[in-house]
Amino acid sequence: MSAPRVVVVGGGVIGLSCAYYLARGDAEVVVLERDRVGAGASSGNAGVVSAGHPPLNGPGRIRSAIGQVLDPTSPLYLKPRWDPELWKWLWGFARHCTESHVDHAMQV
Repeated sequence: MSAPRVVVVGGGVIGLSCAYYLARGDAEVVVLERDRVGAGASSGNAGVVSAGHPPLNGPGRIRSAIGQVLDPTSPLYLKPRWDPELWKWLWGFARHCTESHVDHAMQV
């Protein structure tokens, strides 16, 4: 039986960690990265993966985020527009702002 062939999309801390452990398990791994390794989201976290921060979509987050979403100076600001994909994502985000979803994410 031949080794599994795996493509990992993204050369950040998560993608490279996945590739490393897959390769250790005898998988043939290729990492695809559009820029340089670690240049995306991983460049802003200084290589730190923090399990101590609860997920953004925690209970009560919708109520506290409404003001931030409407404030142009906020990091959560969303320019009002009709975008079905954005509204679909926001609806999914809101549905997951529950205690049970946070508990599940923290266990992972």
